[in-house]
Amino acid sequence: MPLFRYYPIPGDRMGFLWCATQIKGLGILEFGPMGTTNFATRHMGEAAPIYSTHINNHILTFGDPKNLRSAVKELDASGKFQAIVVALSSSTSIIGFDMESFCMELQEEVSTKLIPLSYSSLGIDYTVGMEKSIKMLLQQFAKPLSPQKGCYNILGCCDDEYLLENDLTAIKAALARAFQINCRMTFPYKTSIKQIEGAAEAEFNLVLRPEALPAAKWMEQQFGTPYLLADCYGNLGMEALLSGAASIIGRTPQEFCTPSLEPLSLEYRNQRVLILGSRGSAAALARTLHKEFGMENIQAMCFSREAGGETVPAYDERILERLMNEFQPQVLLGNSAVFDFPGRAPAIEIPVIKPVGIVGRTPKISQPLRTWEGLAALRKMLTGELNANPPTPMNPFR
Repeated sequence: MPLFRYYPIPGDRMGFLWCATQIKGLGILEFGPMGTTNFATRHMGEAAPIYSTHINNHILTFGDPKNLRSAVKELDASGKFQAIVVALSSSTSIIGFDMESFCMELQEEVSTKLIPLSYSSLGIDYTVGMEKSIKMLLQQFAKPLSPQKGCYNILGCCDDEYLLENDLTAIKAALARAFQINCRMTFPYKTSIKQIEGAAEAEFNLVLRPEALPAAKWMEQQFGTPYLLADCYGNLGMEALLSGAASIIGRTPQEFCTPSLEPLSLEYRNQRVLILGSRGSAAALARTLHKEFGMENIQAMCFSREAGGETVPAYDERILERLMNEFQPQVLLGNSAVFDFPGRAPAIEIPVIKPVGIVGRTPKISQPLRTWEGLAALRKMLTGELNANPPTPMNPFR
C-alpha cells in the first residue's frame, strides 16, 4: 500500500537506531537533517548519543563532506567513544554519497574506529535494519575467546518491545532457578562494547526473535557458540527454552514445573482479539492465547512489511481498518496504531511494541508478557484484573 493514513512502518535506519542507541561506548553521527536526532532522543536509548551534521542545499546539490569531516574529527577529539558510526540519512543517500569510501579515507586521520552505515530508510523495513545491525555490531567487536561455563547471552533484545526489560528479568530468573547460570549480555539492550567484545565467552546464545538468528549463526560458525531459538511466550515457549538449554549444557533443569492457571470462563474465551506485534511476538502471542487459554476469535498482523510466518500477514492499513471497524476487537495487543484508532469501540489494551502513549510520561506495568510469570499476568490482563496500559497523563501541549 503506497499511502499511510496512520502510523507508517519504520525504516531500516530506525531499526539500526533501536539497536545501536543501547550500546555504551558507541557514538552515532548522522550526515543529514536534525529530524532523526530529535526523534531518537525521545524514543530510543541514551547509552550511545546521536549527533547530526545538519545539511543545506549546497550539501544536497554537490555532496560536500566538509562539515561531516569536521564533525567526525570533533567527536574523535572528545575521546568519549570507542567507535563512531557514521550514518547516511534518507536525504544524503538519495544523492549517492559513498559513506564507505569516506570513512576508509578519513580513518587514517582519526584514532577512533569508524563504522560506515548506508541504511537509507527508503522502502526497507525496520526489522531488516535490526537483523543487519545485530550481526554487523557483533562482527565489528566480538573477539575469539574461550567459552566459560555457567553463562549465556540473550540475542535480539531490541528496544522496540514495550515490556522488554520486564521480560528479560523474568527470563534470567527462570534460567538461574533451573540451571544456576547467569546472563552475561542482553544484546543489544543496555550493553557495552566491552561486553560485545567478550560475547564468545558465553556457553550458548539464546535467540529471542528471528532478527537475531543470522547473528547467532555467524557466532556459531566463527566461534563455535551454540544457540537455541525460543520466544519464551507461554508454556510452549518456556519448554523450548529449558529443553534447549538442557540439551546444550548437558544438565537437567532443577525446576521444570508448569504452573496451573484457572481456565478462562466462556465469556472471556469468546472475546475478539486483535494482535499487532513484531514478526516474532505476533505469532507467539496468537499461539499462546489459543493454546493456553482456548481463545478462538483471534486476528493477528505484523507491524512490519515482512510476514510473521505462514499464519501472520504483513501490515496493511486497509486490512487493519476493516478489522477495527468490522471485527470490532474487545482485546487489543499492539501499539498506538490500534490504541489510537479513531472511533474504535472500548477494549482492553495490552501494549506489546512501540510507540505507546507519550514517551516518558505513560506509566508502564511491572509485569512481563514472557515466561510463566508473564502467562499469569496475561491472564489477569485478559479478564481486566490488571490494567496493562494505564491512562496517559494529560498532555499540556495539546
